[in-house]
Amino acid sequence: MMVGFYLETDGSVRMYLNHLYDGDTILGSDNDCGLTIPAELDPNNDPKGYYQGHDSVLFTQLANADYIWLKDYVSDSDISDTTKTVSVASIADKMRKVELKSGLRPFSPQGIQKYWIDDRLSKWPKLVSSYDGIRKYIEHSTVESNYFFALHGLSVQRLQDYVATRFRYRDGFYGCGDIFSSAISMRCTGTNMSVTIKAAKDGFFGIGVDPAMNMRESIYLKAGESAHTQFRQYQPRSGVMLYIYGADRIGELDIRKATPKQSGWDISALTLLKKLVIGGRNYSPATKSGEELSTLNLGQLPFLEEVDVRNFPLVSINATYCPRLVTILASGSNLQEFTPAETSPISTLELPSTMRTISFVNLPNLAYPNGGLTIKGFANVSRVQLQGCKDIDTYAMLSAIIGGGASVKEISVPNIKLTADTTILASLMASGAKGIGSDLDNGCDGLSGRWILTKLIEDNTLNSYKAYFPALKLHNAQYTMVVFDDTIDDPANISNLDNNTSGDSYEATGHILRIRKKLIPVKGKLNTASGVWEGVRLSDSHYQKLKDGSDFDYKDELGAGNDTMMRCPHLWYKGIDDFKNQKKYICWSSLDDEPLSTANKINRKKLSEIIYRQNSVIITSDIQEGVQLSKHREC
Repeated sequence: MMVGFYLETDGSVRMYLNHLYDGDTILGSDNDCGLTIPAELDPNNDPKGYYQGHDSVLFTQLANADYIWLKDYVSDSDISDTTKTVSVASIADKMRKVELKSGLRPFSPQGIQKYWIDDRLSKWPKLVSSYDGIRKYIEHSTVESNYFFALHGLSVQRLQDYVATRFRYRDGFYGCGDIFSSAISMRCTGTNMSVTIKAAKDGFFGIGVDPAMNMRESIYLKAGESAHTQFRQYQPRSGVMLYIYGADRIGELDIRKATPKQSGWDISALTLLKKLVIGGRNYSPATKSGEELSTLNLGQLPFLEEVDVRNFPLVSINATYCPRLVTILASGSNLQEFTPAETSPISTLELPSTMRTISFVNLPNLAYPNGGLTIKGFANVSRVQLQGCKDIDTYAMLSAIIGGGASVKEISVPNIKLTADTTILASLMASGAKGIGSDLDNGCDGLSGRWILTKLIEDNTLNSYKAYFPALKLHNAQYTMVVFDDTIDDPANISNLDNNTSGDSYEATGHILRIRKKLIPVKGKLNTASGVWEGVRLSDSHYQKLKDGSDFDYKDELGAGNDTMMRCPHLWYKGIDDFKNQKKYICWSSLDDEPLSTANKINRKKLSEIIYRQNSVIITSDIQEGVQLSKHREC
């Protein structure tokens, strides 16, 4: 840097602190002091010629030489004698390590901050800087000589960012300084270990083993490029600490060939990571000592989309702060608990049979059972939380959990809207399930919403369920349905859909039995004078006697014209004619109030919306039973 002294027109001499003459890449300035130099420019790869001295002998020789001889060359062994040779990298390392008594490192971004920004630029009033800029670069600009490009004021914020970026870039090249500031660490076991990384941003990356801040190799990668590093064999029992530097620019990390331990695990610096691979389809850990990584706390990885831990002995994954997570592959692992970020777009989730906690809250893209969520088994599940997942069928999930042999102890499933039997409720009662975080002693307030039973149960049994699930609006079955199948040439073509009995084996159940129980046998006739049918009750157990047990002319031998019949109680019924399949359904209900609709999904169409074709006929002369007509014969 330099200070410029200029003779003004009034005869005075003024000092210009912001006149950077012949900048030539200093702090981002080109030779004309325009801010055109990229912070991550490689001086050895400068096709645009930013460096004015890029072809000089000194420049090229320093770039190409591995060592600089301090004394006359004697033999190649001189390179191991620091009194005879030195390298540019070693000089850079020593400069970066210089520290004053105050704790300041002068050859660092902090040093630039103090000596150039704090001690000079910050003490120069912005008003003066702006005035000088106008005088120098605006007033003297002409069409032929335009200096506007050099007008950049104090540029403090740009300088701070530029200096930090430049130091980081060249530190990566020389393997010193701030390249070690962004690192991940892990103790790994195995033989012939290897690690693969893919860059999310251009930059230098390094890898090292014990001790820390010691790179065994470094490499420059452009965004999207990958590097694979192979290690020599290590004792699987003790393992070795691995360090990967430049971690905040890594987009993908694959360590499936280096089994990590729980101790020493830290990947918090992988802020741009999109994919993490620890296991795989045919993966087998190098050790099974129980010291392997078991708790994967992903921390704040805002760009992470995919994690593969298949067949790795992980027990827990916490992805609470990974809002872009799309895929988790954990089949074959020992996973017991997985906590995703709410509203994350996760759509593929493969879980093992070791799961103990099922917790899915506000996951809009996760679907079950006909979707990306697959769980190998449910026998170990003891805690269930489902909420806000529109494509997860609540009934299918709960049925799979209960049907899979789970003994649920804690549960939270709000806003239920189900029509189902008591199998799930009975299982939860039997296992003593409680609401998550509930203080309720003798019940479960973890279920809320509406639950309509599909099969009628006794009122006392219904009341016991209501008492155990106080937050759930539980309704008994609203109807019992039977069907008459006209494709069966038999007068007894009735089937009870409640118990699947039909024909000669048909048995009435549910509401039909309740309705029958309320039927009243009577005998009587129409009073022609009043127009009212008049009758008296018969015995409920003997239809040939009146209710009081006395006899009556049940054969109507005296010609009184009496008829005997059943008086129906209050009831509800609905008929459905399935014309296409030639089946007629009847729903019977003994409820006092109008039955609730049990439809959870309704799809109504107008006739105009479902007409496939109109004003058309099919002409054929060879109709055969059971043979479908070709659509090409439509007219």
